[in-house]
Amino acid sequence: AVTKHTGAEVINLTKLGEGGFNRVLAATLENGLQVVVKIPYPLSVPRRYATASEVATLAFLRLKGIPVPKVYG
Repeated sequence: AVTKHTGAEVINLTKLGEGGFNRVLAATLENGLQVVVKIPYPLSVPRRYATASEVATLAFLRLKGIPVPKVYG
């Protein structure tokens, strides 16, 4: 999915942590870009709702002028 959204191949993955909802990895791409990858665990609520809520929150914060990460996919 990272290559699909960025157009670059992943050359390294580093585990950053795990939480109650996601496993979080740092991906280094062949073009030098580094991205954070969140892989959701199966939840009782559909994953798309949990992720959509987080993306909407980031978009709201960005509109308020708060610097937040770009969401690729």
